[in-house]
Amino acid sequence: MRMNSVKKLAVYITGHGYGHLTRTLEICKSIQKMDASIEIHLRAPFDPDLIKNSFGFAAKTHDCVRLDIGLVQRDSLNPDMEATVEQLGYWYGPEGDALVEIEAEWLSANAINAALIDLSPRAFEACAKAGVPAYGMSNFSWDFIWQDLAEQNQPLARFAELASTAYSTSKKLYRTVMHHGMTSFPVIEDVPLVARHSMRASNEIRSKLKIVSKKPIVALSYGGEGLQVSLDKIRHLHEKYLFVTTDPMADHGAPFIHITNSHLVENGLIYADLVKASDLLMTKPGYSTVAEAKANGAAIIYSDRGRFAEYEYIVHYIKTHLRNAFLPKIDLLNGEWTEALESALAKSDSSLIEDRTDGAEVVAALLLKDAFGIV
Repeated sequence: MRMNSVKKLAVYITGHGYGHLTRTLEICKSIQKMDASIEIHLRAPFDPDLIKNSFGFAAKTHDCVRLDIGLVQRDSLNPDMEATVEQLGYWYGPEGDALVEIEAEWLSANAINAALIDLSPRAFEACAKAGVPAYGMSNFSWDFIWQDLAEQNQPLARFAELASTAYSTSKKLYRTVMHHGMTSFPVIEDVPLVARHSMRASNEIRSKLKIVSKKPIVALSYGGEGLQVSLDKIRHLHEKYLFVTTDPMADHGAPFIHITNSHLVENGLIYADLVKASDLLMTKPGYSTVAEAKANGAAIIYSDRGRFAEYEYIVHYIKTHLRNAFLPKIDLLNGEWTEALESALAKSDSSLIEDRTDGAEVVAALLLKDAFGIV
């Protein structure tokens, strides 16, 4: 490891979705709180203004580097396997190889001491070429996902093998909950749930958002791909529930309430605050949404999302740690929501398993010790 007077950490975040961004930035913020002398250089394909304004994080430098695709999604619930194979061909072709070389040169030229990666395989390759120790953080790895999908899409097997080889060069993986696979990493340390926490009371958040209704708040969380559902079929539910959508979902108009990122920022709020103010989240089962529901006390309605190897491990966590109800995808898209809404809100916390949600602080402390010798 390079020994510089200034300690420099490169942070690579996959562009696959906002969940990877939110949890990794929580770790970065914890690092800054623990040791402000660490320079954090963000390498992530997200708008710098969004990161600064919506997530309250300022890196020493931020370049919108992208080294992977993960999976291409048709919509929030369905991957596009043909497009995924095509895109992976680009990222693992001559253009992708050139980007890895450029990134390795950047790491060397900037005397980076270590890297934190969630969980782009090619970022590990760049670090290996530059001799920079690379630390991973995630609950699943792309070799696991692609290998599972390769049973029906054989071209993915090659990409799974390439990812596995890249992961084998890591210094250590910080493996959070809802995990499976990840056998390519030579050293693994298990850590608690990494999640954002609201520091405000629910009534304060509702007041800031000018929500005066006493109806249960149901937040829809289906990412930038959105949710294709006939709104006419669920309009009658607005008599009993207040449905809220947020960016990057589209604004469906009244009677939905849409809260933009800028509106949250203007009121000094983050998405975790909205989760805290909500009674229930409706979502596809993904790590970060489930983590924020757990950390902020919301119930959850989840649906099936096609073949996705991570699914059963996230669902197991939902069933054991959160008030929940299952809503089949066909019922979700047809607007048959009533039974699931009533079921999730009626459940108590008495049978749930408690769980730590301070993973960001734990990972930050471990990384400072492992990469920089700071205890």
